[in-house]
Amino acid sequence: MTPPVARRPADHAESLANLRLEQDALALYDALSSIEKDPHRAETFRTIAGNERRHAGIWADRLRALGAEVPPPARPRARVRFIILLARIFGTNAVHDLVIGLEGEEERIYASRPPSREAEAIAADERAHAEMWKQLRAESSAAASAPAAT
Repeated sequence: MTPPVARRPADHAESLANLRLEQDALALYDALSSIEKDPHRAETFRTIAGNERRHAGIWADRLRALGAEVPPPARPRARVRFIILLARIFGTNAVHDLVIGLEGEEERIYASRPPSREAEAIAADERAHAEMWKQLRAESSAAASAPAAT
């Protein structure tokens, strides 16, 4: 068994905050994938959820390495629950801008933290998620503007 790494309170607090952020994102994308009717879009959301699950695992492992307990996932923040509710009522297209905002917020949070290999890789994934959303928007726009088949 590997002994815990030297623990600074900031390491623990930061890792715990990052875990919570990723657990919220995981809850969001799991919900979006179950709400979405279009198979391609639902698969995209499942792919992103898999990334978020991996991110949460990174921070859980980091907490364990610090000798800390990993808390179970908490109820998502109100903002995430609100986005899920809107997606249930109006569809996943309707929450595009809100989710892009969350992705940008996550990227900014990781960019503001002390540099680490984990944070840099996760920030790159968050940028890729935003690009996936842009691609989905472009596909939806193209489909909406295509002439109806007769």
